[in-house]
Amino acid sequence: MTMTKSKWIIAGLVVVAALVAAWWALLPGKPATLTELLGDVDGLDQYAVVTPISTQSGLGALARNGTPSPRQMEFESEPCFFTRPKTDRSLEKQVIEYQDSRSFGLEVNQALAKAGLNVKGGGTGTLTLEDLRIESAVGIPNPNGPCRFETGNNIYNVVTRQVVAGRVTLTTTGTIEGDVTAASPSSGDATTGTWKRSGNNSVQGGQLVIAAQTTPVEVTLTTREENLGATPAVGARHSFPEGLTGDVTVHEYDHGEKRLTIEVNASDLGIGGDTPPGVSLCKVGERTQVRLGQACYFWLSSGNALLSVQWNLSTDQPQRVVLRSQAFRTTFAPPPQGR
Repeated sequence: MTMTKSKWIIAGLVVVAALVAAWWALLPGKPATLTELLGDVDGLDQYAVVTPISTQSGLGALARNGTPSPRQMEFESEPCFFTRPKTDRSLEKQVIEYQDSRSFGLEVNQALAKAGLNVKGGGTGTLTLEDLRIESAVGIPNPNGPCRFETGNNIYNVVTRQVVAGRVTLTTTGTIEGDVTAASPSSGDATTGTWKRSGNNSVQGGQLVIAAQTTPVEVTLTTREENLGATPAVGARHSFPEGLTGDVTVHEYDHGEKRLTIEVNASDLGIGGDTPPGVSLCKVGERTQVRLGQACYFWLSSGNALLSVQWNLSTDQPQRVVLRSQAFRTTFAPPPQGR
């Protein structure tokens, strides 16, 4: 049977349509979860989704044991390390289209619930992540933090990198109920999150930590104590504890005021820049007055060593000054980029 010209055209169109459909099926679709997103974006396969998503930074915090899965992470609310964050690189805009309510609930509903919001009627949604960046940090131990650093070597599983979304938009098939304090999405609140309703089925947020990466960090603590006598010698230099190079010079001692004036000199100078919240630092190369029992902290370059200097009166000889210095040496550093 001879095919007419119109039949040939129809057959050709059917073949073209089939080829287009096959080609379209081979194209990568949008990820259906944050976990899938981490597997799709180059360099993020070693990260875990933070649960729940919030504005609280994980840098310097310990990973919490017993998290739901290897691809999900919870970290302690109070960090064991003071950190100096920096932005490693920016990432392209990403869109996640949730296909089932379970994944949507695990990754998104927890964050909304923490902010006082709830999705009525279940359903799924679309999560749009913009202004994405990877942050990393160097850090030093917080001697007064939740970790109790012991003399010798200690190893901790610490967050050293995280993925932050500067702007987040969630659109859901359900109805969003509840309310949060009206605040700029970029202002941030580590307790309530930064979600802001923008309609019955849409919310916006900002500066949200969505994923993090941990690194085993070793902390080596060494202590040096010296009895300086009842009248510490002015100009005397006292070496750092083992592992750090430098010395502490005594310039003045006032027994009545219980005040010792010292100066720390280090071959590896102290690092500059803004002081992270929660830590009071003394400066290398400057005279500093230290009160009885008070600790003076020096953050040494290259950014992961801490020197603590304090003095007390001897317990068996109350008139004698005992100088106590501690060196905290760490391997705190993010893994190589892309890992």
